[in-house]
Amino acid sequence: MTAKDMPVSKVPTNTKYVDNFDDIFKSKEVPVGEDTRPKDAIKRGLSSACVQETWDCTNKEKDL
Repeated sequence: MTAKDMPVSKVPTNTKYVDNFDDIFKSKEVPVGEDTRPKDAIKRGLSSACVQETWDCTNKEKDL
C-alpha cells in the first residue's frame, strides 16, 4: 500500500486550540499612527530641561 492509497486522518479541532493558536501566532493589530512603545518626553510635550520623576503613590504607610 502506497502513501496515496492510505486514508488521511483528520481530527476536528476544538475552539480552545484555535483560540490559543491565534493568541500565539497572530499579531495584535495596532491602529495606524499608534505606537506600541512608551512615549518619550518629547512626545509627551515635555522640555528637555524637565526632570522626570516616578512617584509610587500606592504605599500609604510609607508616607506617614
